[in-house]
Amino acid sequence: MTKKSEIESFWDFVGRFEDYIGSGIAKEHEPFVFAKVDNDQRRTPVSGAVSDDFLEYKELSDREKNLEWQRCCENMKGCCLCGLSSIRHSVVPGTAAQKFDLLVIGDYPSAQEDSSGRNSGAAFEYLGKWLNSIEAAVGENAAYASVLKCCPGSLAEIDSFTVGACRPYLERQMAIASPKVILATGSLFLRWFLNSKEPLPAARGRLFEYRSIPVIVTYDPQTVLNESGLRRPVWEDLKTVRRLLNNRLIND
Repeated sequence: MTKKSEIESFWDFVGRFEDYIGSGIAKEHEPFVFAKVDNDQRRTPVSGAVSDDFLEYKELSDREKNLEWQRCCENMKGCCLCGLSSIRHSVVPGTAAQKFDLLVIGDYPSAQEDSSGRNSGAAFEYLGKWLNSIEAAVGENAAYASVLKCCPGSLAEIDSFTVGACRPYLERQMAIASPKVILATGSLFLRWFLNSKEPLPAARGRLFEYRSIPVIVTYDPQTVLNESGLRRPVWEDLKTVRRLLNNRLIND
């Protein structure tokens, strides 16, 4: 992973370049600092008490969590609980971590991931660059999962029954990981787990909570690849994730 000083210099350069392209003026920016989030305790709680599963898995070592995660993924492979099982090529369960500090939750697998059965493709690689910029990496100190484990044929395939069928899988993955922070990319976690009816642009920038875990919501990587103007708000969200992680790692 990239050294902290290199990250700071890189994002300072990006900020100046984007300002220059937009206005012709390279403005001075507040230096990027890995710091504590002042509102770490001012979250929006949206779930009930922490379940016994969450408390049980929290006490496991990272090695034990990894083994439990793999067992959970194996249990998903023959799933036929909803209609997506009839149109998918494969279940895409997610990617474990050596150390479960951060859990990234996407919406659903892409067509490429559906074909390969694993997390891959341009959007997933782009996500990797996001995480690298805050000293994180999927498979190292971050795990990845999605709300749906199968690729929907269309957005019309996503309803309460479909999400409900997949929900126990993600609930277990969250319990196993018991991460310090959750980064939710896309709108499905926001709608179906955080119970928010707000559009994602209105919800991002705020701190939510799910079973005592702080949650940051932001745009999904594919949307940002298609709309470059969203890169700046995503970067602000990523900085918040890094600050939350630093704060919680210190306090733990």
